[in-house]
Amino acid sequence: MKPLPLNIQTFKSIIDKKLLYVDKTEEICKLLEAPIAYYFLSRPRRFGKSLLISTLQEIFEGNRTLFEGLYIYDKIDWKKHPVIRIDFSKLTYKNGEELEQAIISLFNANAKAYEIVLEKPQMKESWAELVEKIYEKTQTEVVLLIDEYDAPINNFIDEPHILKGVQDVIREFYKTTKALDGYWRFVFVTGITKYAKLSLFSAINNITDISIHPRYHAILGIGIEDLEKYFHDYLQVLEEKFQMDRTTLLTHIRWWYNGYSWNGRNKFFNPYSLLHFFDRKEFTNYWFSTGTPTLLVQQIKKTSQSIAKYEKIEVTHTTFESFEVEDMPLDALLWQTGYLTIIKVEATLYGVNYTLSFPNNEVRISFVKHILATYTNYHLSQVEPDVKRLKHYLFEENFKDFIQLLQRFIGGIPSKLHIQHEYYYHSLFYMILTLVGVKLRLEERYYKGDIDGVLEFKNKIYIIEFKYSKDGRRTMKGLTHDALHQIKAKDYARPFIGENPQRKILLLGIGVLNKEVGFEVEIL
Repeated sequence: MKPLPLNIQTFKSIIDKKLLYVDKTEEICKLLEAPIAYYFLSRPRRFGKSLLISTLQEIFEGNRTLFEGLYIYDKIDWKKHPVIRIDFSKLTYKNGEELEQAIISLFNANAKAYEIVLEKPQMKESWAELVEKIYEKTQTEVVLLIDEYDAPINNFIDEPHILKGVQDVIREFYKTTKALDGYWRFVFVTGITKYAKLSLFSAINNITDISIHPRYHAILGIGIEDLEKYFHDYLQVLEEKFQMDRTTLLTHIRWWYNGYSWNGRNKFFNPYSLLHFFDRKEFTNYWFSTGTPTLLVQQIKKTSQSIAKYEKIEVTHTTFESFEVEDMPLDALLWQTGYLTIIKVEATLYGVNYTLSFPNNEVRISFVKHILATYTNYHLSQVEPDVKRLKHYLFEENFKDFIQLLQRFIGGIPSKLHIQHEYYYHSLFYMILTLVGVKLRLEERYYKGDIDGVLEFKNKIYIIEFKYSKDGRRTMKGLTHDALHQIKAKDYARPFIGENPQRKILLLGIGVLNKEVGFEVEIL
């Protein structure tokens, strides 16, 4: 059983230490076919971008022996090229001026490696001098590998007075990179977020975005075939631990960690989560601990729709294009940061339509944790005991205690965070039940309208409708009656009557009047 490469993003270290490596070099070969190539790849955090950059570096530096036994070993000519590697996430700076100096220091370090002396002090001129002198010394086209290109922007996304200076520096860097076009053999850029007006996509106008390109959908991530091929021994250990057969175990692993897709068909695991699952041998949330972009939290605060809509959302190709830093749509940001993935692609005469959703349980829970903190100021440790009791009360059909606990939870939300709108309460209810793992289908589409919620247990199913009012002229009885009446009038229960004859169907109308909560229930 090979050791797991936990938190190791250097290809040479993985090979030298004989750690487990999932061979992605067949996919990498596709990148190398063109004589000159410029690529951009967006993937969520912790998805193997840095390891890919490291692997490309070893390939272009001609270190063939590291790849013995891998697909690429006898598939390319192994011509050696000088490589300049820039990881923007590892530079230290507090503003645009310091970023410029950090980049210049990086140029000097590269120059020293090639025994070159740079004479020009300004970043733009120094960058050109470095590339030109390396080319002159080696008489070979240069390879440029840029990791986390968007890190300087993400670091100062909530500090606009600093952000502008940082943007100016990055813009000049890419303009100069484009001007050096004749020296490049291969340019590869990775990041999470696709920003406009950084000159990456305008100045380097021949760069190909392969993020959702069908040919490169499998370049990162671990497929189900990889799981069974490379992790066979680890799966056997887990079969014994959980007392499960292989099929049942794989079903649980897929539900927790699989589901990422860039073509709507082939699904992949996040390597970080999967490796830590095999290390800890526990079904839990590993991705949440890696952090969430500040911009995402800010955009969530601005939304005026129920977050349950992101269980399934239809978008066009525009969602995958670049956006202004100040005007990034939430659905685009959720996709780029890995909270949403492509579950369906439909090509039409008028373009391509995409359906997005959460890839798996781990990501759904991570999303809900962040939103809950944003909406309520509650820490998860304050919420989990209550939401478990709420689940129990619904299972036992103890509606009185269910509503009392829900009332207490809502009543404890600070007034400054409280939003007097139906989508706010709809989102709260969705988040609470998601955290305890109940199967909740919100905004279920039916030909007579959208059902607010379908909550499923093994032996019963709830059809839920919400009604909210801040109008003092409305009564709680009126709200709950209207909610229940809508369920019956639009026959929301019909699609579920034949699913399982043994399962009880309950119609639950929930009313919220300001911060007061009430209900009316009927059993079919």
